[in-house]
Amino acid sequence: MPWSEVYRTGCEIIDNDHMRLVDVYDHLLISLENRLPLHKLDNIITEFIRVVSEHSTLEHRIMSEIGYNSIDAHIADHERVMEAISSMISKFQKGNYTGALEIALLAGKWEATHVERYDRPLAVFVNETQKILIASCT
Repeated sequence: MPWSEVYRTGCEIIDNDHMRLVDVYDHLLISLENRLPLHKLDNIITEFIRVVSEHSTLEHRIMSEIGYNSIDAHIADHERVMEAISSMISKFQKGNYTGALEIALLAGKWEATHVERYDRPLAVFVNETQKILIASCT
């Protein structure tokens, strides 16, 4: 899944982090296509989950700092995907390759939906808040 404008929100810090997510996701997809052995795939999945978690933390911090009004729904969506990934990880850790495939499929579907439903409205709020702060300083 190469980077696409579909994932752009208009908020530079979020967009840069989305690019990082897409890079790690692409690495996971390529590894799955090449049927990497489970022990090598484990490191890639661990890295993918770390990056997803860091991204969630970044967005949580931004939302908290600016008093974002839809923070609860946004955080709930992050938590839902992480819970789903956790259940798939346990399947993968038991030696089931399909657990890794399920993680990749879920992540691909979730990212596009999440960006549209949650990240774009957040980006609009961030940019509007930034304009208000700049205007109040002049």
